[in-house]
Amino acid sequence: MPIYSYLEIKKTKNKNGEITEKEIKKYKVIYRVATDKGIKQTTKRGFLSMKEAKLFESKNLISNEIKSEKTLKELIENYKKFNKNKMAENSLKTYYSQFNKILEIFGDVPIKKITLEYVSDKLKDLEDLEINLRLKCLKLLFEFNKQIFNVNYDNKIILLNKKKARRIDTRKILSLEEYLKFREWVILQKKINVSIFDLQFYGGLRVGEVLNLKVKNVGEDGVQIEKGKTINSIRFVTLPLKIIEDLKKYIKELSLEKKDILFPTYNVAIFSLIKEYCKIENINFSPHYLRHSHASLLLSKNMPITAISKRLGHSNTNVTLSTYIHLTNKDKKTLDDFIKEM
Repeated sequence: MPIYSYLEIKKTKNKNGEITEKEIKKYKVIYRVATDKGIKQTTKRGFLSMKEAKLFESKNLISNEIKSEKTLKELIENYKKFNKNKMAENSLKTYYSQFNKILEIFGDVPIKKITLEYVSDKLKDLEDLEINLRLKCLKLLFEFNKQIFNVNYDNKIILLNKKKARRIDTRKILSLEEYLKFREWVILQKKINVSIFDLQFYGGLRVGEVLNLKVKNVGEDGVQIEKGKTINSIRFVTLPLKIIEDLKKYIKELSLEKKDILFPTYNVAIFSLIKEYCKIENINFSPHYLRHSHASLLLSKNMPITAISKRLGHSNTNVTLSTYIHLTNKDKKTLDDFIKEM
């Protein structure tokens, strides 16, 4: 479906009765529709922005393939098509994993059969935390169905379990010694290249940023983040020379080219390996806590909060402070103790 821009002349009359003309840029979408006489080409005009035109295009691309009686699996496939080029690859993989789980629970049933009673029955034996995750996933699909295909849903389904599962966060920030121990274990397993974890602990990168890196992003003293969570995520991150040397050695051993993805692996493999280690050592941390560990290390060395914020790709220092307030509180105690002794 091609999208074209065009200029529309808008005429207005002022107080003196004079007619003025103003050019307004608009967009039109040329698309095909099925009629009794076959496929017909038509044009939809009047979109005020490219975003509006693309939304219309996306709706029609999918709706041409939609049956009147959608099943849960079909709705999921529609969601995938619609968001294929709109979301980061790793984010999509995470959603797909969650979609597979709700398919296992609810089955490939027609959407109209997913009623309050049906959902209640299917979720009754699950823990609160899992119920919340499944309902969140359902809401995502239902909202998509409503926005794109104008299909309403029973809001009571989403509000079925408003109770938040109370879970004490036992995940911990690793010290340098604890990370080096974990690092040695990862090397011995020979399952995932240890540089994936090094980039998080020594560079403060998000796991998604690590997995989106290409060979061309590796520089002489750091890595360039080209795709990230926000516009502020696009940045250059300086790294210890030893980490850069390991990356270059890894690239050479695999004969990777500049356009290649640096680490062709998945989120699930990274999480699984950490989970395995945590079980052995009876501790608890996640990939994102390696990033937190990096920030903790910098704060403990009294590095400027503005520099830390930019390094982590935060939109402003307030985000950094609110995320690591528990660490800055320790600094306040140190200052208070010093004042009292003056």
